[in-house]
Amino acid sequence: MANVLLGVTGSVAAIKTPELCAALREAGHEVRVVATDAAVYFFDPGSLTPVPVTLNSDEWPTAGYRRGDEVPHIELRRWAEVFLIAPL
Repeated sequence: MANVLLGVTGSVAAIKTPELCAALREAGHEVRVVATDAAVYFFDPGSLTPVPVTLNSDEWPTAGYRRGDEVPHIELRRWAEVFLIAPL
């Protein structure tokens, strides 16, 4: 099965995110989620456990980046085989 990176935008349809994650996992896929700040207005990221959720704020550490630090969007790109944006 595939490593699926699920991008979630700030649409009211984002309330379906937990259901979509569950269906993907049930089908045997590994799932990780990237979500905009507006998207989490419609679903609780904690409800997706054990699926990891990366938010906009995770991309910008308060201490800044140092050479050799992992950058979330680069690491997710390396991990993902499929990038699904839903809802768009």
